[in-house]
Amino acid sequence: MAKRARPAAPPVRQIGEAAAFHVGIDWLMAVLLVGAAVAAALYFRVPWNFDFQSRDFNPFVLVPVVLGGFGLRFLVKALFATLRGRRYGEATLEVEGEFVAPGETLRGRVRTATDLAPSGPYELRLRCIEAVPHVEVGGGVDRGTYDRIRWEAALEVPATGLRSSAGIPFEIALPADAPVAGDPGLKGAIRWTLDVRAPGPGLDFATWFGVDVRRRG
Repeated sequence: MAKRARPAAPPVRQIGEAAAFHVGIDWLMAVLLVGAAVAAALYFRVPWNFDFQSRDFNPFVLVPVVLGGFGLRFLVKALFATLRGRRYGEATLEVEGEFVAPGETLRGRVRTATDLAPSGPYELRLRCIEAVPHVEVGGGVDRGTYDRIRWEAALEVPATGLRSSAGIPFEIALPADAPVAGDPGLKGAIRWTLDVRAPGPGLDFATWFGVDVRRRG
């Protein structure tokens, strides 16, 4: 009697942290914006007078303040992300298959560089985010984009007895009508992300990955 062949296991694909790339972007933006704030302060040479009622008030004094404020925001993000990366190392996402389609289940595991000892469970959150363009009313002028969450699902994985270096396993089912790039009616670009967090002493573990979601065929 001939034996029935078992179906081949789906290939496992490894995905690096998206957070690691954005740390470099945050450092670059911090340097550019803080540098622009210093250059604006030296160029305009206006008195640091913030009394709007004063005759000596010059609105150009707000330019370096605004630029510096945005620069400090990127600086804080980059600093915390860098400290988190040095403490926990780089994580890797392993998923089954080349991609996942709407109506299917995203299966895989998140491996950390070292074994973590969080004080609570791991929280994994899969999100579908649409970059919706800002449009000026009446003018039709594009003013950038804002993120709109089209769908999300959360999963908690107990940390007790789990070696995170061997992998934090997860399974998240996607709805059959999950939006993907190219669907009609979308206002902006679609991206899927998997956020992973866990409470830790002093600095929580946090990272995120890009996930490939598209229709088959």
